[in-house]
Amino acid sequence: MIKKILIFMLLLVGMVFAHEEITINIEEYLDNPSVIQDTANLYLSELPPIARFFIGDINVNVNLEGTEGEYVILQDGLIAAVGRGAAENADLDINLNENSIHEILDSENPADEIIEMINSGEITFESHNIFTSLKISVARNFLR
Repeated sequence: MIKKILIFMLLLVGMVFAHEEITINIEEYLDNPSVIQDTANLYLSELPPIARFFIGDINVNVNLEGTEGEYVILQDGLIAAVGRGAAENADLDINLNENSIHEILDSENPADEIIEMINSGEITFESHNIFTSLKISVARNFLR
């Protein structure tokens, strides 16, 4: 499931900040999860400094319904670590179900699918501090 979470994170990052559409080869990513992290970091490293500052250092729990979940740790706006379970001192929880991930991966336009799911409440965010709450608020306004 970590591989699918990383693909989701890659699409989420690309959707919010990329100036070009992200196309991915799902089979390549599923065969080699480190490629996902490297690719996400490639996109993240090309962001303007203000965007990387906006992302900053954040511990994210991705809670999949019916699983122990996964975590993604970002440092200086880049993915530093991923793993199973929950990150200690998480700044943000992203809640979704496995069907949502499959719908996103099967979609012709994954970025639009993610935005639609966020706006419909199928994907939800729960921040654990005021700074992360502000980031989420800004990102939601940017996505509209």
